[in-house]
Order: sequence, then C-alpha cells, then structure tokens
Amino acid sequence: IVSFCWQHFVMTEVENHLQQHLDATLARIEVDVSCMVVRSIQDCNFSVSIADPQQPDCPLISVSEGFCELTGYDRDTILGQNCRFLNDGCDIRPSDREGLRISARTGKHFTGVLRNLKADGTPF
Repeated sequence: IVSFCWQHFVMTEVENHLQQHLDATLARIEVDVSCMVVRSIQDCNFSVSIADPQQPDCPLISVSEGFCELTGYDRDTILGQNCRFLNDGCDIRPSDREGLRISARTGKHFTGVLRNLKADGTPF
C-alpha cells in the first residue's frame, strides 16, 4: 500500500508538472499569435486599428501605417489610448452613443457613422 501511495504521489506530481508546462506553452502560443496579428497590420497601407477590450478603457494596441496617414497621428501618440480621442469635440447623436454602449456591453452588432477629427482638426 505504501508503494502504491508513493507511485500515486509521484504520478500526481508529474501530471501537475506536465499540466503547468502545457498551460505555459499554450499561453505562449496565444501571445505569439496575438503578437503576429498585431505586428502584421503595422505596415498595411489601409487603415486598421486593433484595441484590447480586456484592458481597462479598451486601448489601441496596434495601428497600421494607413491609419496613421489617415488620422495624421504618429503611432507612439495613438497606442495606449482609447480610440474615442478621434471624436473628442465632435457631436455624437445620443442614439449612436447608446448603440455603442450597448454593443460594447453585450457584443451585439452596431452600425453608425461617427465624425472623427484628424490631428490637424480636419473632420473625416
């Protein structure tokens, strides 16, 4: 019986070690894939932005060169900000604002046209 208990303990320790290794490997793969996606858009000539809804205030974590050209902002200024800085000072209809809130909270589809401002104040 002692031998069996020892073997069970050893297997449990081995299983725990393997599970920890597997969890760490899967987390690393997930980060690597996320990093690849984030890096892959940076040189795009069209406007693309990626925000991270798992971080507080959903900051932008990557923007394309096309996004920088469209908005007139450089990447270092943009990253880490919520994209609402683009419509700071713009009037947003209450129905659009509510639609955005509901979409952010529930994940439901929302379509609207929001006015944004370039770095030089030009609307787009």
